[in-house]
Amino acid sequence: MAKVLTADQFKLCPKGTVFGYGERWNFSSLLILEEVIIGDGYWGFWANDPMWVESESDGEAIDRLDEMSVTGRSYPAATSLSKFMSYDGYSMEFFFVLEKADWDRITNEVRCQS
Repeated sequence: MAKVLTADQFKLCPKGTVFGYGERWNFSSLLILEEVIIGDGYWGFWANDPMWVESESDGEAIDRLDEMSVTGRSYPAATSLSKFMSYDGYSMEFFFVLEKADWDRITNEVRCQS
């Protein structure tokens, strides 16, 4: 089942952890952890936000999204990584982490048309 972790607990999570983060009970969109970064007095992580379209640039992404909305064409979800750092002002107080049982349940519920 899903769980709420503190920053210190989250720093121990492995690559592939699916989570949202933020202030108390106000979480980000779904992210997939690539790597935790720990420095002297700061920390952060690299993560993928798959709720975007794969592209080489912002312009290409917008063009693809426009095309998808008009024609129904499909493109892959994003796999690129973004860096989130505590010194950039991101609130990293709590982490909502999904576990395997959550993914199994979600997979069983999802019915996409292709």
